[in-house]
Amino acid sequence: MQQLFSLTRGAFRNVENALSPGRLSRYMHEARQDPHTALRLYLWNVRLCESAYLACQVAEVSYRNAVHQVLRTRYPGWWVDRNRFIPQLPKRLRDELDRVVKDVIKNHSADPEDYVVSGLSLGFWLHMTSKSFRKNLFVSASPLLCRSLPAGLGVDDVYDAVDKLRNFRNRIAHHKPIFDRNPDSHVRRAKEIVSWFDGDTYWLVEQICRFNGTYASKPSV
Repeated sequence: MQQLFSLTRGAFRNVENALSPGRLSRYMHEARQDPHTALRLYLWNVRLCESAYLACQVAEVSYRNAVHQVLRTRYPGWWVDRNRFIPQLPKRLRDELDRVVKDVIKNHSADPEDYVVSGLSLGFWLHMTSKSFRKNLFVSASPLLCRSLPAGLGVDDVYDAVDKLRNFRNRIAHHKPIFDRNPDSHVRRAKEIVSWFDGDTYWLVEQICRFNGTYASKPSV
């Protein structure tokens, strides 16, 4: 649904200053310098980000938890202090893990492992399937990591897909334009990632994701 509104010139300048002319400049270009159309495009992009977030969030959480289960299998017990695991991490990730664990121990007495999983960055979990690290976790890893990975795909494909997901998610998190970055392909990829881990969760995302309708409601330019 397109947002119908009209602003006086002065009101638009106030909105533009609040959002910043630089942030609106991409939309002004797309709108052929029409301020009302530019603002409608900006708000449409906001709704695109909102509607894309569901698939991205579920894909990321599914991936994090799947890698975590591999870690628990490879290093039974409290894997974060396993001598065979910690030294294999680059220093920046060892430091990150140390900060998160200390925070969890200080603030979360119940289910600390769950808080560690959610507290670590996606970059940390992505490193687990990187070429430089995956040999420490996976012997023939794809069935262990993904229950429904299509034939012909492997851990390389999982890594590449989640890395693209991370970059797209970061654009959303930093309020950047996504309308001109083929967002439909990114949302399809996020849903595909979900399907690799669990078919029922994929079905749920398909049922409640509102992205397609929002993407089809681009304001007229």
